[in-house]
Amino acid sequence: MIRAKRGLPREGFAERAAAWKTSFEVKRSRNPDLTVSSFWAGIRSSIRSDAVHLYEAFHGKCAFCESCMAHVSSPQVEHYRPKSKYPDAAFDWENWLLSCGRCNDRKWAHFPDCDGVPCLIDPASEEPESHIEFVGYVPVPKTRRGAETIQLIGLDRSPLEEERSR
Repeated sequence: MIRAKRGLPREGFAERAAAWKTSFEVKRSRNPDLTVSSFWAGIRSSIRSDAVHLYEAFHGKCAFCESCMAHVSSPQVEHYRPKSKYPDAAFDWENWLLSCGRCNDRKWAHFPDCDGVPCLIDPASEEPESHIEFVGYVPVPKTRRGAETIQLIGLDRSPLEEERSR
């Protein structure tokens, strides 16, 4: 895990995000059982160009495990703060990360707290090296947040170590 640079959103993103949020609120007012995750699934095609921009900003690599997307899975827009727990952040560019399916599945809606700070390291807004170091190809925690991130994402899974060795 290294520092990732999300960069600025594509032109017009703020307007698109506001429209998505408004649409969600309107649909949810008609159907209180509508979750932001269900809504998100329905707008995937409309976020595609922004997702491609995110893919390019991350150079096609997962924000967590750094695997090249083309090698491991389809790229996914991962929400640092889970959309199920923070629905207002679902359409916030600063909350979007690029993730491989494996890391996204492991993180899912987990967002543990470490003494008032998210345990999960946000590689787009902080230096992961402050929390995790590598001894050879193995991630080793330097802090509690590093340990929690390694465990939550599974950064020590053997296929990643094999890939890092190449």
